[in-house]
Amino acid sequence: MTPTTQRTPWTQRLSGSGRSDGAATSERLAAIPVRAETFFTGHTARHSTQKPQNSQNKTGFLCGFREFCVDRRGWGYQKVMQIIEVGCGDPLVLIPGIQGRWEYMRPAIEALAASFRVITFPLCGEPDSQSALDPSKGLDNYVAQVIAALDAKQIERAAICGVSFGGLVALRVGACHPDRVAALILASTPAPQWHLRRRHQVYARAPWIFGPVFLAESPWRLRAEIAAAMPDRRRRWSFRRAVLQTFAAAPVSVARMAARARLIDGIDMRGECAAVTAPTLIITGEHLLDHIVPANGSSAYTELIPNARAVVLERTGHLGSITRPDAFAALVCEFVNRTPTEGYGRPTPTEGYGGNGSTQRNGATETNGRKDGYIY
Repeated sequence: MTPTTQRTPWTQRLSGSGRSDGAATSERLAAIPVRAETFFTGHTARHSTQKPQNSQNKTGFLCGFREFCVDRRGWGYQKVMQIIEVGCGDPLVLIPGIQGRWEYMRPAIEALAASFRVITFPLCGEPDSQSALDPSKGLDNYVAQVIAALDAKQIERAAICGVSFGGLVALRVGACHPDRVAALILASTPAPQWHLRRRHQVYARAPWIFGPVFLAESPWRLRAEIAAAMPDRRRRWSFRRAVLQTFAAAPVSVARMAARARLIDGIDMRGECAAVTAPTLIITGEHLLDHIVPANGSSAYTELIPNARAVVLERTGHLGSITRPDAFAALVCEFVNRTPTEGYGRPTPTEGYGGNGSTQRNGATETNGRKDGYIY
């Protein structure tokens, strides 16, 4: 599926010049047509033309994912957060990992779009997000993005799926905004009490020096996982080529990755776990293949989140959402479909994730119940 991207300037200036009075500025602000930035071909693009309310003489205010501002010269302009929407069905928000770019989640997006209306976006701090990272707000920077995206798309409740770093964001959304979460999916998420390795702490302090080292060693850490997920040599080369093409089109910033890593170093999510009320699925790879986030640490969420279920996506490590996207999407789809969600208007299922023991589904090993542990 080829994405079609419509880009407007980072700031859209209004007609007129020089300093204007508050009334004139408000009129120009109210006249701005608003639209979503990106959509995929083959699906209907949804545009919003809502205009800001109560736009009296203010220096800036937030309306969904559109931020309207007035500069020092009295000119009005808008910042538009990039929101990607593809597919149809029940809404699902997909939160990217620590690299912050949705482009690296493209295989998962396309697989999930077969069953869901997928909403995603670049993380706060990335240029297209149009919002700077405020370290004092921690994960709330990204929680605000999720809620803004839901509001912009007029979605009351959605399944929230976070991958790796995004899983911590999803968990906080589930704890702080339970009324907006129909189901919660945490994939390869760092442990509830997470600490960077000593080597990575050094990398995070000086990313401009050690960032290239981190990127250079990543292929070696992921080598065994990719070989297990893709036994066919040609497929592995195709996957690597696609990653390199994505890297060229959407380069990552080691400085922004380091800033996000520092945010979660020493974090304690046990309080958030206790506050989650939505049905929760924990997805990990095999513990011998995930060399980024230990799968055993992720499994701790099944002990802390009420009614959480755990599943191991076999032949994967940390990258199961993109190395085996169809299997990943099947697990998410089955879980959401078997979840009694009032916001989706589905009745309580008569069968599903109940009982004890483990079952094989979609190339994954599932363990039902909170204390059964994993079976590999």
